[in-house]
Amino acid sequence: MNTDPAERQLIDAETKLARALQRLSALRRAALYGSYDAAEFDQAVMAYRAAEADVLEARKTWAQRKEAGAVSTATAPSAPEAPIEDEKVEPLEITPRLLFAKWLVETGRLTDWQGAEASESAKPELVAAA
Repeated sequence: MNTDPAERQLIDAETKLARALQRLSALRRAALYGSYDAAEFDQAVMAYRAAEADVLEARKTWAQRKEAGAVSTATAPSAPEAPIEDEKVEPLEITPRLLFAKWLVETGRLTDWQGAEASESAKPELVAAA
């Protein structure tokens, strides 16, 4: 886990924003069903705006720290990088959707919409318009 205080602040601010958005959405839904409390809704909107401002500030701080860290590591001599290990690629699980897509491609029912067929069908319209 990263202990960078700017990153921790960003995570906390985004969590707060998500909770404020959930509360605001719940109050909007309640308003649609007829139980509208204007004062509570206003508080939720203000809390959401404050959380959004906190997230923007935390993102700016995090970006500045990351940029400052990148500049300092670029000027400092670095250790040789570890070789990238080959990741084992897991095969796709064959699902009914995948089989259907495969069938569409094999039978020619699924084609590239920007392919030659689409451009040929557009040419007569362009000639008629000119």
